[in-house]
Formats: sequence, structure tokens, C-alpha cells
Amino acid sequence: MPQSHGRSVACLKMSPTQAYSKLREILNESNFRALVRGQERFEPNPDKRRRRRKERDWAIYMAEVRKQSYQAVDLRKRTKIERANYKEI
Repeated sequence: MPQSHGRSVACLKMSPTQAYSKLREILNESNFRALVRGQERFEPNPDKRRRRRKERDWAIYMAEVRKQSYQAVDLRKRTKIERANYKEI
């Protein structure tokens, strides 16, 4: 069984780190990043606006998720402290 096919890497007997480095090597050899960058530069304006809007919306969404996860951790921490204080009463 081949270890890689196209831009896919099998991670059966390799550690994930080795598979990731193998994938990076394949991407560097195939000049994939330059191809993607070139496609971004020469994309039509409506597509560029759509892509940028999606990227912006995703960043806003992730910021909200981060904020809510911090709030959940804080709430858990406060609840734990309050339970400990309640037991002492």
C-alpha cells in the first residue's frame, strides 16, 4: 500500500507528526501553496468579495465562540469556589 496518493498521506504506521511532515514535503514539491496564492490573486471581484466576507464572518463567529467558552470556564470556576465556600458554612 503506498504511503501517499496525490496530496493525501496515509497515517497508519507513521506517527501524526511524521505524516504531517510528509504532507508538508508533498505540498512543497508540488508547489501547491503558490498555486493557491495565484488563484486568490486572479479571482474575479465578486468571488473575492464573497471569500473575504466569509472569512470576516468566520472570524467574528470564532471570536464569539472564544468569548463564550471563556465565560463557561469562568462560570465553572466560580461555581466550584462557591460550593467550597458553602461547605465551610
